[in-house]
Amino acid sequence: MEIGRGYYSEFSSREFLHFPKEALYRKLARDGADMIDVQDPFESIDEYYFLRQNRTPIVYANHESHMDGGALVKVSQLLNKPGNIPMEFKLPLAASLRTGDQSSKHTEFYNAMKPWMIENHIHPVEVAREADREKYNIKAATDQSRELLSIPSSRDGIMIFPQGSVQAGRINPETGKRFGMIEVKNDLIPRIVRRSVAQHSKDVAFLPVAIHGTYRLFDPGVPNDSSTAHITREAKQSLMKKHMGFRPKLATAIIGEPFTTEELEQNGIDLRDKEAINTFLMNRIAEMLPEDARGYYR
Repeated sequence: MEIGRGYYSEFSSREFLHFPKEALYRKLARDGADMIDVQDPFESIDEYYFLRQNRTPIVYANHESHMDGGALVKVSQLLNKPGNIPMEFKLPLAASLRTGDQSSKHTEFYNAMKPWMIENHIHPVEVAREADREKYNIKAATDQSRELLSIPSSRDGIMIFPQGSVQAGRINPETGKRFGMIEVKNDLIPRIVRRSVAQHSKDVAFLPVAIHGTYRLFDPGVPNDSSTAHITREAKQSLMKKHMGFRPKLATAIIGEPFTTEELEQNGIDLRDKEAINTFLMNRIAEMLPEDARGYYR
């Protein structure tokens, strides 16, 4: 049965909290995004053409929860507002989300979110992370990262969570507080930068997005046990409030000021130095987050 607003109106608040999980995942995937307060203090979205003029657009964000995909959907909606030439983005996501190796909950939520992302110009691309290969024995053959490296030769852009993990949104058992941002160790963005500049003579335009509080919607669970991830009770209650006409906001996504590789070079960064590039990019996000969410990039 197609799940729509009318379908939900048949249920009371009490029944809604015990709604079938498949429908609830779908509801959260779409309506949960509206509970993320997207802020654009630099009016970065007005720089739409800045992102496109012979540049490879990279929209990148920190990662606290699998609900972060909803924040990127909201950003894509702003970039693709009526009158703009559509911008298509590829989003690298762990292959273990589809296979169910992380947990059935992650896969169900991903399956609910994927059509919503595609509808909003975001196209998931499976990558076999090193952790997936080691922990879940996912074969390298499932890796589609070559598709991402071809982006500079196309009109597409990329949306990416460079940290590649939602560890930032989990609680550190030693401190009782959330971990905050973790160190970026992969080199995908630096590789795209080098390929764009060296092989295609295209500059790169970066758009940072600082996400905070999405774990209040979909809790990533405890460290080393993905099966503990869950839709929070607060999220279920807020979905019902939204249905009743309220507009609850449980998380924020702040869009930062866009910049190009020229700014990296002006700050003395060698475009061959992946660590320096990653640090510069993530510090841009950390500046927009509360101090206790900055983690490694304090």
